Order: sequence, then structure tokens, then C-alpha cells
Amino acid sequence: MDTPQSERLHIVFAGCRNAGKSSLVNAMAGQQVSIVSDVPGTTTDPVAKAVEIPGLGPCILTDTAGLDDSGVLGQSRLEKARDRIAGADIVVLVCSSSPEALPLEQALAKDLERSGKPFVAVLGKSDLLEDPASRAGEVAASLGTSPLPVSAVTGDGIRQLFSALLEKVPKDFGARSLLGGLAGRGDLVVLVMPQDYCPGSRTW
Repeated sequence: MDTPQSERLHIVFAGCRNAGKSSLVNAMAGQQVSIVSDVPGTTTDPVAKAVEIPGLGPCILTDTAGLDDSGVLGQSRLEKARDRIAGADIVVLVCSSSPEALPLEQALAKDLERSGKPFVAVLGKSDLLEDPASRAGEVAASLGTSPLPVSAVTGDGIRQLFSALLEKVPKDFGARSLLGGLAGRGDLVVLVMPQDYCPGSRTW
């Protein structure tokens, strides 16, 4: 667990309230990271946990507030969720069993596609659905990608999710710059080399 955060794979779980994000994070981490409740909106601020996942290595799993959060505080929580999504290496889009969630899920999927952000769509709480395949088909028609049915209760789909995440790891992941987090994309960096120093002067 001594791996720096900058060298860990950041996986962010996003979706509407009560879609099953928190229970899925707990299942993948193998411990209770987020509080799980049937009450929508239980997760307010992002909750992150550093874990070691076989095949993926050192990771940070982040649970976020629901995309359908409302009110003034809801908008603040949503902004935090969006910040975590923007900084993720991979996003797990946890789709709800509720048809009302489809527009928000579709909007997020399109945003991720436009930005080139790798993501995996899953159908949360599949153990509670009478016909997971039918619901997955409805989601696929809206998102343009087939969600993987998963259940944190039965463990169904968890192993397949690990495999799907492994396929989505960015090819340049691990190629960290010498500057680490001191500079970001779009910043101007001036590199001064030792051989440019002029002996006898105070200038480079």
C-alpha cells in the first residue's frame, strides 16, 4: 500500500442514486469502503480507497454521489463527482434498473466518449431484476454499448468486470513524467539543462 497515488490506477464509479455503486465498490475492494443503504443519496461526497487488485495492481476505487442528485447541496456534490470523473483513468458507469435514469446515463456515456475517457458500463443490482438480459438490452440501445450485469450480493459479473477493466487500462499508463503532479496538460514547462550553465557567471 506504499504506492504513491499518482502511480495507482484511478477507477471512478459513477451513476444515478441507488444504482448500486457503493455495494459494487465494496465488493471489488473486499471490504466496506462506502455505506450501503436502500435510501437514495446515501453517498454524498466522493469516497476513495487504495487497494491492490490482482491483474490490475495498485488502484484507487472512488465512489461518487448520484448523477441525479438535486438541490443546492446536490449540485455541489455533483460537481465533486464530475471532478473525480475527469481525473479518472477508467470510469465504471453503473446503470440503474430504473428507466428514468437512462437519459443521465446516456449523457455521461456520450461525454466520456467525446473526451476519450475509457469506461465500462455495468448493470448494477442484477440479482434484483427478473430479466437482466432484457434490461441490459434496453440500456445498450440507449448507450450504444452493452452493460455487463453485475451483483455485489451474489458476485455474478465481478470477475468479468475485472477483465473488462484490464482491457480498458490506458496504453500509456505508468509512463509518468519526471514532474509528477507539478505540471499538467497545457502547462508551459521550461527545462534548464546543467550544460547550459556558464562558469564564472550567475546566469544559465
